[in-house]
Amino acid sequence: MADIRTTTGSKGTTYQFRYPTTAAETGYAYKTFATRKEALAFRENSRARLRPAPGSDIRTVADGLQKWLDVCEKEGRDGRDPVTAYTLKHYEAGLPLIGACFLAFV
Repeated sequence: MADIRTTTGSKGTTYQFRYPTTAAETGYAYKTFATRKEALAFRENSRARLRPAPGSDIRTVADGLQKWLDVCEKEGRDGRDPVTAYTLKHYEAGLPLIGACFLAFV
């Protein structure tokens, strides 16, 4: 659970935003702000990043994989040409394995 703490030190009063993360050994990361208003704005922006984008049609792993296939087939990835029919066929054959691997790590 994220929270905002008030700390007083050599720099005066600062506001520390503590939030959970798996990247830190303690399980929490910190960000310090000069004003409470900045800390609250950061918290609100963090919540917005966690929500799916408005109009996003990806709700499940299968939806995400299908969207990835569509991009590979029609647009290409990272500025490259779309994949060939042969490559697309192999990507489609591997979807169950990709989905199972992803769900095993979630």
